[in-house]
Amino acid sequence: MVIWQNNFTPEIKYSHSASVQCLCFNPVTNQLFSGATSEFIVFTQGNSSPEKFSCDSKILCCDYSPDGQVLAMGQVDGKLTFRNKGMEVIETQQLGNTTMIWCMKWSPISPEHSNNVLAIGTWKKKVSFYSGQGKLLGDKFLDNEPMALRWMPSGEFLLVSESDYKVKMYTRDLHLIQVISESKEYIWDMQLKGTKSNGDELLMVQGGNAGGVRVLKMKSNLVNAFFKDKYVSRVDITDILIQQLDQDRQIRVKCRELVKHISIYKNLLAVHLQKQVIIYQQSSQELKYKLFKKFTKTLECESIILGTQTLLYCQGNKLIMLNFQGHVEREWVFNTEITMAQLTGGALRREHLLVGLTNGQVHRVVIDNPFSVVLVEHNVSIRSMATNKSQSMLALIDANNNLTVWHLLQKKQVFTEMNVDSVAFNLDFEHLICYSGQGMLFVKCADFAPTFQKFRGSVLGFKGNQLFLLDATQKLVTVDVPQTSNLLKYIEAKQFETAYELACMGVTEQDFHLLGVQALSHAYFDIAKKCFLKIQDLNYLDLTNKYEQEYKQG
Repeated sequence: MVIWQNNFTPEIKYSHSASVQCLCFNPVTNQLFSGATSEFIVFTQGNSSPEKFSCDSKILCCDYSPDGQVLAMGQVDGKLTFRNKGMEVIETQQLGNTTMIWCMKWSPISPEHSNNVLAIGTWKKKVSFYSGQGKLLGDKFLDNEPMALRWMPSGEFLLVSESDYKVKMYTRDLHLIQVISESKEYIWDMQLKGTKSNGDELLMVQGGNAGGVRVLKMKSNLVNAFFKDKYVSRVDITDILIQQLDQDRQIRVKCRELVKHISIYKNLLAVHLQKQVIIYQQSSQELKYKLFKKFTKTLECESIILGTQTLLYCQGNKLIMLNFQGHVEREWVFNTEITMAQLTGGALRREHLLVGLTNGQVHRVVIDNPFSVVLVEHNVSIRSMATNKSQSMLALIDANNNLTVWHLLQKKQVFTEMNVDSVAFNLDFEHLICYSGQGMLFVKCADFAPTFQKFRGSVLGFKGNQLFLLDATQKLVTVDVPQTSNLLKYIEAKQFETAYELACMGVTEQDFHLLGVQALSHAYFDIAKKCFLKIQDLNYLDLTNKYEQEYKQG
């Protein structure tokens, strides 16, 4: 055995009497355990003559618990031994002379999982779990032999390298989540390490049968959905988190399978799993969801779109609509591939969608009509879309990251902007739009010049005075947008009705007073009275009524 310094200079050497099979460090004391064919050694720094312990069969694997209190080792004859720091035996389990214990790994300690759990893989196509006291907690057979085990940092999932050359992710109760990687050889060992640039990103180092080492980057894609003031996102791959943004409430739903897609509409929530779709319904005004419908179906798609009584998904150049029993009710076929589809509202069973294509066309689809209508002819593939409150304006981002805003009734472009990544109209005020790109966030009102600030991330939604954003780490951020500057611009343009509509989203009493005075001075008496009534200014309200009577009398 040779222990090296970080500059690859050998620091310590000691010898076994037979070939070394496995080793592990105690994470607390930094003792080194090395297991061989007929013995094992526990080396402590500063001890020039480490003590050897004999064993009756070859040691194949070993691991210290995260707290450093328990060492587990597995042997070729099926013996599983638990020892304390002094190498005294705590518990021994005999799994059978023909059951080789090939790999093992203790689970990390986390707030959700505070107990030590040991996962072992035996060459009986089985993974078993043991407590820190050596008691069997459960086991499950796999389709292949386990070659190596590694827990994810959260302790929620177990990675298993199997004899079919694949590394697979399982839940703690060994439900298969997904295949992580495939190789052309056995993967004998794996190590995980987080990256400094992104806390959600992991590097996986794999050691293969041919002696090679490869490094893979593991990153979970963002799966989310947004509807008005509700934001739903996938967490820990198998769960979903529902957040009521205006009330700062949230609830977590455990699906116990890989969540592939999410869609939310009104009081319904659809979750697409590997082989089924589950639809939840909000049971009351409180943030509580209960099972509403579910059906078994494998959907090959990039996203799902939920309606009141239907579920839609895109497949190539087809838009397919299912009922809540999973049966196909209608299909729309387009000339080119669909890049995105978005539900924009509508009456029950008459909801309408916007469908963007690779040829740059945007179609409107009403679900009770087999024919679509072309709204916009754009020359570049559509990447993202948004409509305003009255759906008279359409904002689209193309594959070149150019933003184009169209007036659908007048069939003309209103304005364009380059280097835009995301866009959203305000849900309450149709003349407000927000877009982001190049590390900047812009808020534009009507034809006025936009205001801007530095921000790296994307726009999720815009409701009232609040912007809902995802920052560069995909964390939800809420930003309050003051409307005083836009209010002053409307007052200057003498657009008092629109100014009052904007003010109702939330401005100060001084702003309402200013608007009321200006509206009164230009004989907009109804607007003035509404403003003074809002702020309970009875003196100005009486004055407005007096001036209005005089104005009518000439």
